[in-house]
Amino acid sequence: KESPVTAETRDRLVRISVLQEAALQSFQAFAPKPLLTSFSRHAAKPCVHDAVVLRTELLDGTSNPPPTHDEWFELQSCRVDSLQGLMDEIQTTIIADAKASQRAALKRLPDLGMP
Repeated sequence: KESPVTAETRDRLVRISVLQEAALQSFQAFAPKPLLTSFSRHAAKPCVHDAVVLRTELLDGTSNPPPTHDEWFELQSCRVDSLQGLMDEIQTTIIADAKASQRAALKRLPDLGMP
């Protein structure tokens, strides 16, 4: 059966999939539990699930016919919007942690004999 995507596109999808999986494993290994919960909510969204299914079908050649550009864009846009919300939450967490660390360090300065 002939794949609905070119070999070049398939190779690109394979490379992207490998990078995404490595990033996900790193995130899951080090992220605090609240962010893992947020990621689970993201992953449970229908558009995220559908995007994963579509990518799998494109990679194994079972997507027949391939999605239109509009269908692909709509699906990926929903997924990207969801990821942006997750990234905003991660950023908020990092900033809060940095501020807490800064406050703790400032409280220690007098103990260290700093002016």
